[in-house]
Amino acid sequence: MAPSIGVRESHRSRLPDACKPDVKLKAVFTLSPALCRVFYYTTYAMTLKQRLLVVTAVMICMAVLYFVNSHDPSSQKRQTDIGNLTFPIQAHIPGQARFFAGSEPNPFVTVTERLANPLERSPDLRVNFEQNKNSKNPTERNIALRAWTACFPHFTAPQGQAVTLDSVTKGLSLQAPNYSERVDAYRSLLGRCKNFLDLPHDDIVSQSQQLENFRNTGEAQSPGELARQYLNAGKMNEAKAVARSIITSKDAYAINSLSEFIADMTASAASVHADPELRSMAFSIAACQLGLECGSDSLTALLLCANNGACTGSVVDRYLSELPSQPDRDAVLRESRRVTDAIRENDMSALGL
Repeated sequence: MAPSIGVRESHRSRLPDACKPDVKLKAVFTLSPALCRVFYYTTYAMTLKQRLLVVTAVMICMAVLYFVNSHDPSSQKRQTDIGNLTFPIQAHIPGQARFFAGSEPNPFVTVTERLANPLERSPDLRVNFEQNKNSKNPTERNIALRAWTACFPHFTAPQGQAVTLDSVTKGLSLQAPNYSERVDAYRSLLGRCKNFLDLPHDDIVSQSQQLENFRNTGEAQSPGELARQYLNAGKMNEAKAVARSIITSKDAYAINSLSEFIADMTASAASVHADPELRSMAFSIAACQLGLECGSDSLTALLLCANNGACTGSVVDRYLSELPSQPDRDAVLRESRRVTDAIRENDMSALGL
């Protein structure tokens, strides 16, 4: 006989009679001799006291395992870090869509104070960029993106050439409205961007491409862009849930980031007789009223002057100056007051949310 058969016979001869293949249960227990031994000895070979001890020991082990697993972070629902806050990950939309808007605490409460106003006032935009560029938080990475795009491509020189104010402003017409003010705005921006200018040309190009990819994938996304992303995907309930979370936060930067979402939602609602752009601007003005840095020296004010020629007064004044008529300006101011009041009162119905 082959040795393997002899081994099997020897093993089987040590089994209790109930486990041998000549009994009715052989179809089950010959497949698992160890299981058969446990069954046999706990059923027939133990006293009642011994059985009770075994049952007690098994129950204690199960209780210990339950306690350990219930306190094991790896057994909890997967979480993603948002600064000091966490939300359950959702996979159906990338980037910031992993943030569940109904969770607590609200993730948008401190964005203006921590990130947005320091950026608006910053004399060195590279500092803001470096602080946030590697964050896994899309809102923080969006701040890095804003710091970067305030400087590039404005201050990108051809390979081997230096950036100067003249090279940046040479495309401006001397007859353009507010020409001298726009040159001054570019000068101020150049001062805020100067610490980027030692980067090699190829590094500027590659970093710009990476940030554009982050923007496209939602990895460098403002809170309002998440709501807009849901809206464009046809997920109105999710879009409104994010928007309501932003409103509840009372965070001025997050509210300002809703402006494009509000424009798109207004345009898609046939029953709403309102100008989408006016409603969008009303939210941005409300954000200024709620604490977003909107002074004449803010980054947004400088960009409005340099890019659009709106160079007088605060950010609100510059927004209004871009409207074609006084009735439009009056309408936006009325709407912004209504929006501000509704935000302060958490009146979602008045906001269309």
